[in-house]
This record gives sequence, C-alpha cells and structure tokens, in this order.
Amino acid sequence: MRIEPNKKTVILDEIFEVEVVVESSTPVNVFAGELHYDPRVFAVTAIDYNISVADLWTELPWYSNGEGVLTFGGGTTQKGGFLGVDTLFKVTFQTLQEGEGIVSVHEPRILRHDGFGADAQLAEPVDAVFFVTNEQSNQANLAPKTDISGRYVVTKTTPSTDLNRDGRQTISDVSILLLNITGDDVRYDFNLDGEVDIKDLNILLSAD
Repeated sequence: MRIEPNKKTVILDEIFEVEVVVESSTPVNVFAGELHYDPRVFAVTAIDYNISVADLWTELPWYSNGEGVLTFGGGTTQKGGFLGVDTLFKVTFQTLQEGEGIVSVHEPRILRHDGFGADAQLAEPVDAVFFVTNEQSNQANLAPKTDISGRYVVTKTTPSTDLNRDGRQTISDVSILLLNITGDDVRYDFNLDGEVDIKDLNILLSAD
C-alpha cells in the first residue's frame, strides 16, 4: 500500500490529488489503515472512493482536518480476490501554507483472500513529501533527495556526482549511474530535469 505521487512541489492555495495505491501478487480482499497528513500545511477537500478495487466499504474514508487523520476500511467482492496494481481511493488536498508537509500511511492492513482472513505481508510504507512554495518559478530549483531512511527531504542543491561517497569521481560512480539510467531517482538526476539519462552521465564524466 503506497501513496502516489510520493514527492511533489506544489503552489500555495493549489488543489492537488494523491492516490492510495495497492499492489499485490497474491489474492487479497480487505484493505484498511490510516492516512496522516500535516493539517497546518494541507486540508482535505474531497475523497473519491468509487474506484474498482474496493466495492464494499466497511468504513468509508473519513477525515478530520483538525487532527490530520483519514481512516478507511474496505474490501472487494470480486471472485478470486484482488491481484495486480490499482488505486484504492483518491484524496484531494488544498495547500494552506508554505513549507514541507508529509502524507503517510499508518497501520496498513491487507488480508489474504484465503478464507481465513490472514494478514498479507506488507512492504514498509514510504512517506510522501510535498513542498509548498509561494512562487511558481521556484519549482525548477527544488528537488527531492532520498536519505538512507527512504524518506524524502527537499534541497536547493544539485545531487552529488560522488555516488559512492569515496571523495572521488571514478568508474564506480559511472557503474552506479548506469544501473539507474532511464529512471527518475533524484539522487542521479544531476541536471534536475526529472529524468536520469545521458545528460546526467555527461555531467558525471565531466566532474572533477
């Protein structure tokens, strides 16, 4: 269970949408949990739960903008349960003030479609971070950066070309970049254009 997008720069007073997405390689049929968000930075304005994954809601998505908590619990009556990747529900937020705001999944539960209601093994959810700015022109200069905990923070500096942190630019750094070419991980996006490509490789090769 995850939030998409998991990083984004938005403008003050902007309306934007996030999706709570579920992905499963084994049949499952029940989905529950909480969505936490910073009520100083965001306010929920709408929820769309008329999505194909859950057609039976035991607890319709309910939220408190004062507490910054949205709870949900639903399931599917689909024969054979749910398999694959799809959107469980969508949440529309409005930005309230400048700053960094985290949206995160808490206490997620997904149950197997096995007749026993056993819990499915879940991956650790990653927080989604949204940076609210008052100037649209600033967006090009702001890029999320992943730290070792897997959470996202915002930096105004370009990523380091010293990818293995040994104090030098070597063939090892090139190898690391090539493993991530065509992706969108901002650690390797040296020109901050949203893609990891040959341009970033050229920047690495020309680095001192």
